[in-house]
Amino acid sequence: MSTCYVIDMIINENANFKTYWEKYNKMILICKNDLGTYGTTKKELNKISKFCSKIYSQILNGTLYPNSLDILYNVILEETGKEHLFKNKEFAAKYLEYVKARII
Repeated sequence: MSTCYVIDMIINENANFKTYWEKYNKMILICKNDLGTYGTTKKELNKISKFCSKIYSQILNGTLYPNSLDILYNVILEETGKEHLFKNKEFAAKYLEYVKARII
C-alpha cells in the first residue's frame, strides 16, 4: 500500500507527467488523421490508444492509492460483513499517518 501512495505522490507532485501525457495523446490523435505517413494501421493505433487509456486510468491519474483502498475495503467487507470498520475516522487518520511514516 505504501508503494501505491508513493507512486501517487510522485505523479501528483511532478507536472511533467501531465505535460508529457498530454503531448503523447496529441501525438496519437495526429497519427489517427494520417495513418499512412506514420506506417501504422487503425487496428494497431486503437490497441495503443486502449493500452494508454488503461495505464492512465490505473496509474497516471494519481489515484492508485485510493483505488487500492477501495479494493481492500470491498475484500474486507465481503469477508467480515462489518461496514462499521471503515466509518471510524480516527482509524482512517491513523492509518494514513502510518503509511506516511513507513515511506519516510
